[in-house]
Amino acid sequence: MSLLTTIDTNPAFTPKEALPLPERLISGTPSFKTWAQDASKGEKVLTGVW
Repeated sequence: MSLLTTIDTNPAFTPKEALPLPERLISGTPSFKTWAQDASKGEKVLTGVW
């Protein structure tokens, strides 16, 4: 069994969109898109495309 997981660098599914926490915002209106592809160690290790 391999511990390696192949990550798709051009995923076809819709990303999760998010905004920064207000206390972390310096200026502007940034937004983020995340295509999460793998989680392990009880969701402590996340892998995907950001």
